[in-house]
Amino acid sequence: MTLTPTLTPTTTTTTTTTTTTTPVVECTECKFPFQYKSESYGKCTTKDFGRPWCELKKGGWGWCKSGCDAKKGENSTETAPAPARPLPTEPPKYCAHRCSAKRERKNWNFLTAHERSLYIEAVQELYNAGVYIKFVKMHQDAVNDPYAHGTSGFLPWHRKFLLEYENALRCLAPKFECVTIPYWNWGEWQFYCDEQAKVDGIGCRSYQHIPANMRKDIPNAQSILEAFGGEGCKDKPNPGLWGMSCSQLAGYCSHSKHGALVTAACRVTCKACKPSQTPIYSADPRRPDPNNACVTTGPFVGWKDWEGKCLSRKVDWNLGLPHNRPLPSKASLLKLITDHDKYGRDRGFRFSLMSGPHGLPHNAVGGHMTAMRSPMDPIFFSHHAYVDKNWATWQDCKDHEDLIASKLNRVHYEGMGLKTHQGSLLEDDGIDAPMPFKLMDKPFVPGNGCSEKAPGGRWNPCRQCLGKLFGRSGLCSWHWNSGCVMQCAAQQCMSKCGSGGTSKDLVPSSFARSDGEKFEYVFNHDKFGETPRQWALAPGRLEQSAYSYQLEALDKDLTKKSCKMMHGGSEEAELSAADLLELEAQNSKSSLYSTDLQVQSSSSSIVKKNGWFDFRAKADQVKKANPAYSSKQVCKKVEQDWVNELCQARDASKMCQRSGVKENCEFSCSGPVNKQPEICGFIATFNYLRRDAAVTVSDDCVA
Repeated sequence: MTLTPTLTPTTTTTTTTTTTTTPVVECTECKFPFQYKSESYGKCTTKDFGRPWCELKKGGWGWCKSGCDAKKGENSTETAPAPARPLPTEPPKYCAHRCSAKRERKNWNFLTAHERSLYIEAVQELYNAGVYIKFVKMHQDAVNDPYAHGTSGFLPWHRKFLLEYENALRCLAPKFECVTIPYWNWGEWQFYCDEQAKVDGIGCRSYQHIPANMRKDIPNAQSILEAFGGEGCKDKPNPGLWGMSCSQLAGYCSHSKHGALVTAACRVTCKACKPSQTPIYSADPRRPDPNNACVTTGPFVGWKDWEGKCLSRKVDWNLGLPHNRPLPSKASLLKLITDHDKYGRDRGFRFSLMSGPHGLPHNAVGGHMTAMRSPMDPIFFSHHAYVDKNWATWQDCKDHEDLIASKLNRVHYEGMGLKTHQGSLLEDDGIDAPMPFKLMDKPFVPGNGCSEKAPGGRWNPCRQCLGKLFGRSGLCSWHWNSGCVMQCAAQQCMSKCGSGGTSKDLVPSSFARSDGEKFEYVFNHDKFGETPRQWALAPGRLEQSAYSYQLEALDKDLTKKSCKMMHGGSEEAELSAADLLELEAQNSKSSLYSTDLQVQSSSSSIVKKNGWFDFRAKADQVKKANPAYSSKQVCKKVEQDWVNELCQARDASKMCQRSGVKENCEFSCSGPVNKQPEICGFIATFNYLRRDAAVTVSDDCVA
């Protein structure tokens, strides 16, 4: 019997190979001494394979039974004869695990020029191979979508989704084997904008503007939005400059006889671009959003979804416009992380992170990012990597990062427990229920009823069905919002609101390249687990695919102090002595705060250097003024004061002095739905399964 050199204990079938079962043998069946990797062994060894094995007298290799005195790395001093056949080698690693470096996701601002270009090249290759679009279809699938966006499964589902996407990038070619998803740190960016507003009253002019203070502190800073192609390009009239269109002004400015001043003014106003003739994507195909247009610059020009619609974004990210709002700052995220001690079902950490902080950047970018096919925009993955990082930071802050799967409880993850909604079955989001990962078969096509102008208005069967989804709020029945189109594909309303939307199970060929080239990537290759129990573990506990996030100074210097004041380490008290020993051994691998990674220069160190914010000094002041305060109360007071300070600077700046809008940047999603800001409807479409419809979502600047 000829054995494979992988010494696998069971028969395993994959898409490319079949491995034979390796026998378990008595020690007398072993050939001693035997040679392996230039070393000679007089006993069974565990080297490289984790359990005792040896060369057999009859040829081949086998697992040794107990009692053969195997010792790890033990070898004999005897010299073995040269083998008559090739020696066994280590099994080839899966394509996503071949990188010798630790898997670490970094802030886009701290990537080198080579790392940036390599990541973009990998994304382009995945798109050209026809594989990228499969991930988009998986995200929009009518079974996956309600689970991944309306339930407690939101965070673990996306954690697995991002890791599978990252694995696919790594499997494209050897040069991509160490690629990781760079995260878009919009919290850090908004923090710098707010601080800059204290100085110049402006802050940031647009979502892709890098303020002066950030450029000074982080010379390598680059807007990931600009690097990925920037805004959508649309020719539009500009009454402020003689009523000419941008294309007319571009021609006039380039030949202006009035000097550089006029030319510069024209360029700033128009940001001259050549609009694409490709149809743009619109959630409601009957009412294309005039604020969206094709991306015509950057590395993803020419990208189209399966309907032939161009990669689309908002045409103007100017923060002075009514539909653009600032994003949550790092101060707000720190407050969110420390405020919530439980994952939560209807409230808690998950709901708070998913609503505003997750939803606002989606809405800010616009276009594809405002729909369930949002992964069509590569910005999606960098945005969600930052969302995932904030979850990882929360896990670390609450001392959950060391927990093993069997120790997770409702503090760490809690399903909503809904079995049905409006008579339709729902995917179980319990901690031990499998998470759905299907692939959209036939895309959903919205019908006439899925529109603000639906025949019969609010009495249209589709509008009536959508109204039931949102209950007494009246959203999508009495009051239409652009986000309502996403829910037309909900299983409860799909048949009344359009056609298509069918799903199919994933099979090995689901991610085959369209050009027929070999592609090693296999979805769920590691068989790590299918439920939130596995994927609610900290990133450092995901076995072969364990990863970490770049340790920025703000995480280390500020978050650590705050977390220590807010949390006393009660999780460890629930564990046995044996568990504690195991967790201690794992801590250096999974904690953001005990890692030996080099800390990158980031906002916290700059804050301390420039005197912008000193957490410890503020805490001492609060404690002196309020001696009876507990450390938790002190921390909450310091964080809220910091948020308020940044909010005041933000609201007084041009970022919030928006033309045609009486309200400032603050918003609150409470009261009658028709009186709420437009952003509230977009956020609500992600939360229609909430038990308590009275929960208020608001900007952190609203007390």
